[in-house]
Amino acid sequence: MDSLHIKELEQEAAHKLSQASYCPKKLALIHAGVSLAVTAVLAILHLLLSKGISTTGGLAGIGTRTALESIRYILQLAASIALPFWEMGFIYCALGFSREQTRTPEDLTAGFRRIGTLVRSWLLQGLLYFAVAFAALQIVSIVYAVSPFSRQMMVIVEQLLADPTFLESGNIAPEIAEQLFRGLIPVYAFSGLLFLVLAIPLAYRLRMTPYRIFEEDRPRAIQAMQQSRAMMRGNCKALFQVDLHFWWYYLLQVLVALVSNLDILLPAAGVTLPVREDAAFLVFLGVHTALSLLMAWQLRSRVETVYACVYNRLLPQETA
Repeated sequence: MDSLHIKELEQEAAHKLSQASYCPKKLALIHAGVSLAVTAVLAILHLLLSKGISTTGGLAGIGTRTALESIRYILQLAASIALPFWEMGFIYCALGFSREQTRTPEDLTAGFRRIGTLVRSWLLQGLLYFAVAFAALQIVSIVYAVSPFSRQMMVIVEQLLADPTFLESGNIAPEIAEQLFRGLIPVYAFSGLLFLVLAIPLAYRLRMTPYRIFEEDRPRAIQAMQQSRAMMRGNCKALFQVDLHFWWYYLLQVLVALVSNLDILLPAAGVTLPVREDAAFLVFLGVHTALSLLMAWQLRSRVETVYACVYNRLLPQETA
């Protein structure tokens, strides 16, 4: 498929959503509300626990500090583990909307019902990205080592290897360590660029993996990834055009996410806030929550259903 007609997809998605028995906007609002409630509760608990930790100074309070730090860590870990599966639930609902199937708030938990397969697919994808990052670093390091740009670095390394003190202790003087770090900046920069060049096509080839996982009664992670790769063969450019069409949506997401951190960003930029730090935190958290709910109500179901329609369009081209 050379291209996807965006207007047709949007019209199709709008028609499918209009036929839904349960209001898609309401479902998107429930989904966002739960996510934001968890995030807000964790943020407020983090603030309260930080205040509690700051009042337990000295050796006498070390046990209390440890307990509070543990609680904060456990809560953040639990949320970071649960929210991705909750996010997958709305993708499942959008797939149902695109096929005029009934979806209710209970279906938002579909990600948890596929938890094992989703975890395996994420781990496999993580290993793939790690391999790509490692390969990019190795390639750039080899090219850098044989290029003229590494001469100064090689001189420093030779001096270190000839230094008896370094050979005995392994300690590097701060100024030498700084020179080595600065010399490696081009390696890290070009490795990052090469990683993006290699990882972005890989990410597009795996984009349909969650849909494939929800399609099967007994899904397998590797099989879903292989099917996604087959479906996306020759279609990455078309899906990229859909992403470009929704650039404004992703920009809004970034801007709304930044709002929650304005209590930190504005003082860092030299702007003096008229309220106390705690009050500013709560104000910006409230604004962020309101904007996120508004985006969910107005846009989330429409955008996600368009992507589900893209998946449906690609299904006939799936290969075994």
